[in-house]
Amino acid sequence: MARSLERLQAQYHSTQKNKRPMMGPGPRGRMGGRGPKSKPKNAKATVLRLLSYIGKDAYFLLIVLLCMLFNTVFSLCGSFMMAPIINRITEIVVPDANIVKSAPELAAEKILNAFSSMPMFDKMAGNSVAEIKIYVLAGIIILASIYLAAVLTSYLQSRLMLRVSQRSIEKIRNDLFVRMQKLPVRYFDAH
Repeated sequence: MARSLERLQAQYHSTQKNKRPMMGPGPRGRMGGRGPKSKPKNAKATVLRLLSYIGKDAYFLLIVLLCMLFNTVFSLCGSFMMAPIINRITEIVVPDANIVKSAPELAAEKILNAFSSMPMFDKMAGNSVAEIKIYVLAGIIILASIYLAAVLTSYLQSRLMLRVSQRSIEKIRNDLFVRMQKLPVRYFDAH
């Protein structure tokens, strides 16, 4: 016996009225923020237990911190190395410009002057335009090496953190699996 479309719609709408609306994925989650919220009773103990899963990989975290430090230093050095190049070009374009240089800019200028006076650039020297080209080329070489070092430290940092996190997750999963294997079948029937 076939049911009519009106009866099916009425049955569908009557069951939908009794259900709470489900919210889609988002910041409040699938349950619309109504799910159980729990915090660890002892946060310090929980953090220490999670840190225990790092174990032998703890020295990788030290290397990661060093990589973060070097990455920051290299990024800052790259910014300071651009200032002498811009200042040198500004001094040529506007000879009367009064440029105030900070201590890091003076150090970067000394490095660039020393690098641009190397013997490999002697053949290119001749006039002021060639000297500017040499200075800019030396700056580009130094900037490229600094930013390459920054990229390498950032890459090393991300790879090591990935390694530490994957190994920790593996240990947690193995511990959970061992724990689940020890539970009686009665537990799985009830839960």
